[in-house]
Amino acid sequence: MFFTTAVYLVTSLISIESAFSVLARNMRSHINLVYFMLAIDFAICSLTLVHISSAIDVSICYLWYYINVPFGCLLSVLVIHYTIVFTGSTLLHSKVTVASLYIAPVFFSLAMYRGGYFVPDFAKSEWGWDTVIHINSAWTYLFIIFYLIPPILSLIIYLYWKTSLQKDSFRDITEKLIVPYITVIAAVILCPYFIHFKEEPFINMLIDMGGQTAFTAFIVSQRIYLNRLRHVRIAADTTAEELITSLNEPVFLIMRGGKILSYNKYAEELIDISFIEKQKSLYDIFDCPLTMEKIIQDIINRKISKSEVRCS
Repeated sequence: MFFTTAVYLVTSLISIESAFSVLARNMRSHINLVYFMLAIDFAICSLTLVHISSAIDVSICYLWYYINVPFGCLLSVLVIHYTIVFTGSTLLHSKVTVASLYIAPVFFSLAMYRGGYFVPDFAKSEWGWDTVIHINSAWTYLFIIFYLIPPILSLIIYLYWKTSLQKDSFRDITEKLIVPYITVIAAVILCPYFIHFKEEPFINMLIDMGGQTAFTAFIVSQRIYLNRLRHVRIAADTTAEELITSLNEPVFLIMRGGKILSYNKYAEELIDISFIEKQKSLYDIFDCPLTMEKIIQDIINRKISKSEVRCS
């Protein structure tokens, strides 16, 4: 087995394990689902590189390259989708905005399949097969720009969101995420398909491994972040308002009788805000008021620690 093949295989397994580990914590969590999509997509890209680098002949390289096309085109966009979700950006409120992110990947995938666009060559060395893309057209530069924009915008969104955090208990968790966002930009620049030096197989190997390692670092860092968020320590002076607005799930703040005092933006997405404001109690929003009221009262009175209510 080539060294590059082993690295691609190990990083794919790390991504698969991370994806399922995060999803298993809460399969209904929006941020967990998007993280799962991101990690699995990167794992698939890595597995295709396993097959390309260890292929028995060039025809196998082309087969796996075209299998990878849609997943490779999606990867950069999934980074910004994930960032929009975990920062709670206002962009998330527009489903049209989120859906529009995926127009470009579909366009470029179809162009590669049907238009003969971005056709690679493959060069074999002692490190395995390497992909060679000839950057000799405006279309190629356009694709590279498209691939770079999402991670750069993700870094900007992250930095803006970080400055808006008001409490150290939340800021401390996110402070070091700036490094992974820089590494994911580096990973895109060092993508195995973008940079190739003729007759320099060792340098090409280092570039490819650098990009692969950098993106894996981003995947792992986000997993650590999501895990730490579950165990965040709330400072004594953190207000309830600050707490619920920092969470990435629908949250209502209510009094014992069910009166709604506050709610976060995800609750607004779950239920129309105009409808919420017309109701006197949280129990009036759902079609199982008596059941919900009893369960919440039992939780308040510490008769139970948690429960699930299925309402429409």
